[in-house]
Amino acid sequence: GNAVVIDNASGLEKSIYGLPATVTSRIVWADDWAKSGPFAGALVEGDAERVVEINRKISALSGPLVLVQAATAEALSGESQPYTLDWLVEEVSVSVNTTAAGGNA
Repeated sequence: GNAVVIDNASGLEKSIYGLPATVTSRIVWADDWAKSGPFAGALVEGDAERVVEINRKISALSGPLVLVQAATAEALSGESQPYTLDWLVEEVSVSVNTTAAGGNA
């Protein structure tokens, strides 16, 4: 159920080629990603200067705090995944109190 917002200036259009429609239907391309929030997390690629710049923009957004993960282009081209993708999944649990519904349900 998660959605992804990708900055149009990122140049990532070719990298999603071949992904299933169930994935691409959840991608939003934005000219101004800051207006597409609120966000639960952010993945940033770049050197330290770019990461600091994007962190400043993210910290100025209204809404909840956003977890930012950063990696260099070199780290992303390696064999291991530099981002902790598990942190991008939001878990929701529902608990039903059956005693409040009249006892022995």
